[in-house]
Amino acid sequence: MDQSTWPQFNLKPYCFDTEMLQEFLFSLAEKNKNSISNCVSLSGYFKESNVAAFIFEMSEKFELDNEARFLAIEIFDKFMAAHLTEIYQAIKKNKHKDWNSIIKKIKDQIVLRSLTCIQLANKFSNSKNVIKLSSIQDLLIELGYKFSFESILNSELRVLKYLDFRLNILTPYNVVETLLEILGHNLKNSQPKALYIISIRLLESFYFCKEQIYKRLYESFSGKAKDHTERQFKPQTFTNIVVIF
Repeated sequence: MDQSTWPQFNLKPYCFDTEMLQEFLFSLAEKNKNSISNCVSLSGYFKESNVAAFIFEMSEKFELDNEARFLAIEIFDKFMAAHLTEIYQAIKKNKHKDWNSIIKKIKDQIVLRSLTCIQLANKFSNSKNVIKLSSIQDLLIELGYKFSFESILNSELRVLKYLDFRLNILTPYNVVETLLEILGHNLKNSQPKALYIISIRLLESFYFCKEQIYKRLYESFSGKAKDHTERQFKPQTFTNIVVIF
């Protein structure tokens, strides 16, 4: 892991004071509350372990920093959830529409969409690395897909439109980074940098084991086995899209 991209915790004399850190925590809590209130029914389906593994692998090829890696997953999930919800609503109104052809088109474009989300996350995180269109195109060809520069640009615009051009998405990484900053501020003998790498590995493990973690938490608090049919809106065809990588 490139340490030059690590955050500088409690960098004196530029570190935040107690009041500012408290405001950061309140801001994170408010963002989390709004995120939960505004999420659609499919939110969370598109950041399962196979999706996370693919985006992490592609992010490594483009040398993304940690902030961008985790942001790319969240962008992809929000886009796909909004995109498929809209398609589902449209099909409900037009029952004669060819569902199989729509699914095929989504599958053909999903790798492009994931790379688009990586590209957007890299831009938003102010990374020093620039991902060129030619690099995206070359990787797509390597993966067995052919898309023009225009298609790649249109994909970027499409994702941005579905997200209302708002990429300031709260991620678990943001929370961990803030908590480590607070830890270093409150405890003089703490070592946030030493904990940083451990935290990153734990976050990666969370994305790889998210479903199992949620299942155990649910069973622990409810005292009953988790029923996979509990979500109100879960068309089987939609959930199968996640398993195409």
